Amino acid sequence: MKKRIFYIAFFIGAFVMAQSPIKMEVDTTNIRIGEQIEYKLTVDNTETVVFPKLEMDSLKKVEVVEDLPVDTTKTKFIKKYLLTSFDSGSYVIPQQEVLINAKNFKTDSLLIAVSTVKVDTLKQKLFPIKAVKNQPIIFDDYALYVWIGLAILLLIIAIVLYVVLRKKKEEIPLEERIPPYQLAMQRLGELDAKELLKQDKIKLYYIELTDIIRSFIERELKIPALESTTDELIEMILDFKSMDKLDLPKETIKNLQKLLQEADLVKFAKFKPMAIEVEGHRSQTEHIINNLRPEEVEVTENVTNETINTPQNKQATKKKWSKKKIIIISVVGFLFVVLTVVGVLMFKGYKYAQENIIGYQTKELLKNDWSLSTYGSPTVTLESPEILKSNLLEVPARAKEMINQIAQFDYTSIIGGLQISVTTMDFTEKVTEYNLESGVQGALSAMQSQGVEFISSDQESMQIDGEEGVKLISQYSMVNPVTNKPEFYQLRGAVFGDINGSRTIVVTYKDGDASGEEIANRVINSVKL
Repeated sequence: MKKRIFYIAFFIGAFVMAQSPIKMEVDTTNIRIGEQIEYKLTVDNTETVVFPKLEMDSLKKVEVVEDLPVDTTKTKFIKKYLLTSFDSGSYVIPQQEVLINAKNFKTDSLLIAVSTVKVDTLKQKLFPIKAVKNQPIIFDDYALYVWIGLAILLLIIAIVLYVVLRKKKEEIPLEERIPPYQLAMQRLGELDAKELLKQDKIKLYYIELTDIIRSFIERELKIPALESTTDELIEMILDFKSMDKLDLPKETIKNLQKLLQEADLVKFAKFKPMAIEVEGHRSQTEHIINNLRPEEVEVTENVTNETINTPQNKQATKKKWSKKKIIIISVVGFLFVVLTVVGVLMFKGYKYAQENIIGYQTKELLKNDWSLSTYGSPTVTLESPEILKSNLLEVPARAKEMINQIAQFDYTSIIGGLQISVTTMDFTEKVTEYNLESGVQGALSAMQSQGVEFISSDQESMQIDGEEGVKLISQYSMVNPVTNKPEFYQLRGAVFGDINGSRTIVVTYKDGDASGEEIANRVINSVKL
């Protein structure tokens, strides 16, 4: 009796030990040529599972039609394959190895039968051979031409943008490149060299003399002297002086008025001054210009070959060119995003683009099957509508003595305006104390460094699995780089930390999005440490 009990216990123990954690299923083991079999492997939810690249029968008569992606539920990992065969007979699909938590487990082998389609050639009418049909047009047939066309289009747009928005050199007249005082002195010298008085061209001499002083006043004092009569010009100068915009001695204004009025008599009343009066007017002109010039005038030896750039001009040019740069960068960035999305849609399909780039609306995410996953070190376990993607960050050189590693896991939905992020830091033994408040401020400062402006921020104490933490409830704004307008978001987060490491969980969503708020609360409330 004891021996029988021993054997029963032995066989029960052997059965329990031999029971595999993998469940293999097929929808049928009998097919006709060309039909498909759904081959399914199911593993209970665990930390890591690596499904195999399916090994077929030794005769290579069974083919893999499609290797479907892993389907993850709350409790299971499910991997499906679609198989088929185009040769009749019986074939054995050998055992498949699945890696579970770094251990190999094998499935059972499977026998499938493939039968032919029986055709009664006596009853079945024979038809003539059909003509060759053209294959349907698919994108791959013209993919190269499409990409070349898009590249050419992008090049044309870039050239047009460069031509339209490039910084053009504006041709500045030579006289405008010379400082007003130096130009006036230069023109007086040229007037003397013409010797118009010796040629009895007194009227022409006074026309040029008054033009020199009026041009100087217009450029130096910013008064429209060339287009004004003598009385209008003197009246404007007096007005500016009364408003304390000009600091000119009354004697200089009086001498200027007298000079212009006597010059008007020569130009318009055929008055002919004496030689000594002409010399006096010439000297008086130079004297007035010297009195009107600014205190400091920079004289350039080769001023005719250099452009005079005032700080105002430089600033205006800089602002103008900055706007052009912003336009160019925005347009090029927009085109790059459009081309990337179009390329992904063409080659990978809409579903791939939605899962990996575009994302889902928050209402859709709320209805999806959520996954319970563990991330980072120290570990954080939480529920999320999509599994977060990992990103191992480089530890800054100045912090390597205190931090072993920084890991970040996130999911972003562009069209949903939702982001879920988990950041963990594993500390070294040199960390002897941890300030939770500093950890919270560090998380908020990291967001502010990316252009976030907090409108309001509240903190609450919370406790999970015996660990003290801080719950964050904030509202912030961030400028959209495309529209250049602020957009408003809500933030829900939690920060935990001790001398072993820290954990930061952050969920952000668009302000006023009820589904986004429900997702954020569900994620935060599901956190386990």
